[in-house]
Amino acid sequence: MPSTTEILDGLSAIANQATGIAAVWHLVIAIALIALASGWRPSQHTARLLIGTPLVSVAALAFALATRSMAGSSPRVCWPSQGWR
Repeated sequence: MPSTTEILDGLSAIANQATGIAAVWHLVIAIALIALASGWRPSQHTARLLIGTPLVSVAALAFALATRSMAGSSPRVCWPSQGWR
């Protein structure tokens, strides 16, 4: 299992490499909040997209950056009974 320091270093690297995407998502969320405050009510489908899309994009970005950073080393495999190896 990675140490706390390794996890935090990885999260910091992802955050530093994705500042542009983060800025865009913050802008989208701000616009949605302003629209909600102005009385706009999205359909259930639109609301689900507004909630789910940022979460999926963050997960995809984290996976892509983690995969790229591990390209030179053997990937870690987690077996439930054995932990990280």
